[in-house]
Amino acid sequence: MAAFEQGGGYLPLCRGAQIINRARDVNLPIAGAIAHGEQQGWQMVPLVWAGAVPSAPVTADCYAALTEEIVQGLRDAGPLDGVFLDLHGAMVADGAPDGEGTLLARVRQAVGPDVPVVAALDLHGNISAQMMDSADLMVGFRTYPHVDMALTGHRAAQHLDRLMGGAPNAKRSASWIS
Repeated sequence: MAAFEQGGGYLPLCRGAQIINRARDVNLPIAGAIAHGEQQGWQMVPLVWAGAVPSAPVTADCYAALTEEIVQGLRDAGPLDGVFLDLHGAMVADGAPDGEGTLLARVRQAVGPDVPVVAALDLHGNISAQMMDSADLMVGFRTYPHVDMALTGHRAAQHLDRLMGGAPNAKRSASWIS
């Protein structure tokens, strides 16, 4: 958990409105999604942003704590029109070898089959069948070095908007997870 709290070159662990305040104008997918959401007048419900330098499997306790916080946050947020996730795509956790696949499955279970779930992914992600079954759409970085991270988040948010049936500036609620 300490690695996520520190951030290791990414944003440190943040929650709620902190995500919007800290991520704005940073080259990360969440920043691109925030910019698109603000432009479209989304009512955003940010939950958790956590990133750490990849180095080893995430501990079972840390994975369980963050996953449960996300899932409970989705339940507490009430009905949502869509969910955006800023994921890496290759997380391994003790007891969850397909960390993001398991997370996406739990997100899908929490919001139901009719709420669009879109994820932005690193181009090094390992796309699993469980990820494909749980997300409506996944959008990956196109460049290495990753100069298009925010742009990827923006593209993913545009797709989420389309899946939500979005008309420009219509009031919609989207929850944000990373």
